[in-house]
Amino acid sequence: MNNRAYTILGAILVVGLMAVSTAQAQTTSQELRAKVPFAFSAGEETLPAGEYKIRILNSTAGGNILQLRSKDGHHFMVLAMTPASNHGRDDAKLVFNRYEDRCFLAQVRLTGENPWLQARKSRAERHASQIARSEWKTVAIALSPR
Repeated sequence: MNNRAYTILGAILVVGLMAVSTAQAQTTSQELRAKVPFAFSAGEETLPAGEYKIRILNSTAGGNILQLRSKDGHHFMVLAMTPASNHGRDDAKLVFNRYEDRCFLAQVRLTGENPWLQARKSRAERHASQIARSEWKTVAIALSPR
């Protein structure tokens, strides 16, 4: 290869490395833990009761991704979340909507100035809410630092 080809290849490599480092700088993450004593649905997945590591990835582009991983590593899922208003400064928690015997992840409430994160209602939750009509309640599980 001649010098010009090395120069072009080097420039491409530098631009690529800068893009990767910029993307990493624009994403922050927070990791928490929760012990959920019941099976629950998140998105279209149903997860068993157990201890979970919860990781929230926030990007400056406004995307919020929730990662749930069971302590034993057998269950893992990723869920897109929508920022919601922070209505108070209480403890960090997972909030579930409960319809009869089924629970659905509804919110992740963080402490401080962080916005709460809202999960979209899945098809199964919409169906459960129609069957239960107005008979539902919320269940909250405390989150702890890793």
